[in-house]
Amino acid sequence: MEEITPLSEIFAKLRQKDKIGLELLYNLYYNKMYGIAFSVVKNVSIAEDAVHNAMHKFLTMNSNLFPTSNEHSWLFSVIKNETLMLLRKEKNNNDVEPIEDLGFDDKNINDYINIDEFYSIIKPLSAERQQVVTLKIIGGYTHKEISQILEKPIGTVQWLYNSSMVKLRGITSTLFSCIFAFFFALGALLYNAYPLLRTARLRTPKNVIGHLLYA
Repeated sequence: MEEITPLSEIFAKLRQKDKIGLELLYNLYYNKMYGIAFSVVKNVSIAEDAVHNAMHKFLTMNSNLFPTSNEHSWLFSVIKNETLMLLRKEKNNNDVEPIEDLGFDDKNINDYINIDEFYSIIKPLSAERQQVVTLKIIGGYTHKEISQILEKPIGTVQWLYNSSMVKLRGITSTLFSCIFAFFFALGALLYNAYPLLRTARLRTPKNVIGHLLYA
């Protein structure tokens, strides 16, 4: 299992203008940063652009601005702000500035999960619950980290996540039952209709294909 370098060490490198810190942040924390952005905007392209904008900002940021504590909360705030800025810009002129290539390999979150499908599943949840579930599943944050990021008691975060999972399981279970019932009824209808279809086809002498299929 790959060892994850703590954010505190990564930010220490960035304060020293060590580009290794930027590479570590991107390679090890991309999914977490993407999870933050997606939890805010529910849009794949804006979430991806927000992460890249933030990475460029880290590259040029004054060393004194990097945190020395509460690194996860600080990262959440930066990514959230970048996401909201892009969202406002897109709403104003529907034109997001191109993102400068930082030289990293592209990381596509869709390699891990179908984002459209994920969002359609969590859509029935409240905004608060969607954020917790997204940070947990897409971002890979622990309950403790989410608690620190959102400044909520860890018990509240655990309750929001667990109760959301129960609700989603109930929704998907009901949906599966409806689909199963539909196809069962359709199968029964076709089964009962089969003799009628067979008779109708055989009454037509010219229906050679039908005769061969049902003979």
